[in-house]
Amino acid sequence: MKLPNCLLVAVSQALFAICRGISMKKRLKILAGTLLLGVAVATAGISASVVEATEKTVISDFQLNGTTLVKYQGSASTVTIPDSVTKIGEDAFSGNKTLVSVNIPSSVETIGYNAFADCTALEHISIPNGTKVLEDAVFSGCSNLSKVSFGKNVKKLGSGVFAGCTKLQKVSISSKNDYLVCTSGVLYDKDKTTLIEMLPGRTNKTFYFPSTVTDIYPYAFWGVSHLEKTVLSQNLHEIPAYAFSNCTALTGIEIPYAVYSIDIKAFENCTGLEEVVIHESVNEIHDTAFDGCDNLNIIAKEGTAGYEFAKNHSAIHEAEIQGEEPAPNTMPGVLNGTVGNGGTQSGAGTGNGYSDPLEYPEDESVIGKTRTIGNNAVVIIDGTKQTVH
Repeated sequence: MKLPNCLLVAVSQALFAICRGISMKKRLKILAGTLLLGVAVATAGISASVVEATEKTVISDFQLNGTTLVKYQGSASTVTIPDSVTKIGEDAFSGNKTLVSVNIPSSVETIGYNAFADCTALEHISIPNGTKVLEDAVFSGCSNLSKVSFGKNVKKLGSGVFAGCTKLQKVSISSKNDYLVCTSGVLYDKDKTTLIEMLPGRTNKTFYFPSTVTDIYPYAFWGVSHLEKTVLSQNLHEIPAYAFSNCTALTGIEIPYAVYSIDIKAFENCTGLEEVVIHESVNEIHDTAFDGCDNLNIIAKEGTAGYEFAKNHSAIHEAEIQGEEPAPNTMPGVLNGTVGNGGTQSGAGTGNGYSDPLEYPEDESVIGKTRTIGNNAVVIIDGTKQTVH
């Protein structure tokens, strides 16, 4: 290893000054010690260069667009985001399997959709005081995430921010935060009128809504596997999309009088759901609201939207069990026929027996055949006969 010239000059001058008038033995000791010191200094210089090079390599792992972090392309277990970043962009870290912790600077104001989704090694996260907004599904699927803290200025959370974070039981929120509160594993706005999300790691089997709650977010209870019973707020207006989807332990629920709609896949795949009471205030239920609830019994008054939905749900489920063919004599007056280019129908059933329209040969003018199950018509068309524009 070659020592810098300035170091060599300094060493030689020091040796010349020190060694005059002392014995040869002491001169050799001084010389050896001075050389070792020089080597140490030089090595420190080389190490500093290596560190500098490493830091440059880490910085190059961040793909930036102005002050937005577009994508992190590294594989470090601990990552420090540059101070120049004001937004962590959509999917910036998503799918990273090595990230355990990340240091977010206060310069970051927004964390975008899906930014850390499916970072399955991520264990803890601290949202700084400068951050104001977390968009939808930011940490969804982070199955090892168990510790989260929010700074004082976090005021807006998207839907399903922690969906699938099965180890997360609580979120620590700064006492100076005027926007959010977390109580018993449930996130709300400050005055508890909006329920944002139940943390998926919450192990309590029951949950009683505060009476102040008037709205809940989509995905609010998505995948909460321990929840068996919940009593909704009497002031709740709507069951939004995917609100209780994949709550597999949920066994029963009563929809209160204030609720007017149940949205798309609100209770999808609640496989343990056996009974739902739907009051007459509900006037809109999406066709997929209870998809995958195979053991469901819906209780509703005749003539209401809940009653009509219950009839259709039961009929469709039975048809699925029987391979999409209604059993003979179980649906009186069901119309079975074929639809030709002129829109005519033929082969109407009488209810005294079942005939499958698909079994009858037709001429080329027939482009589709229908079945009616309850109040739903299923049209089956041979795609090979169609011209697709």
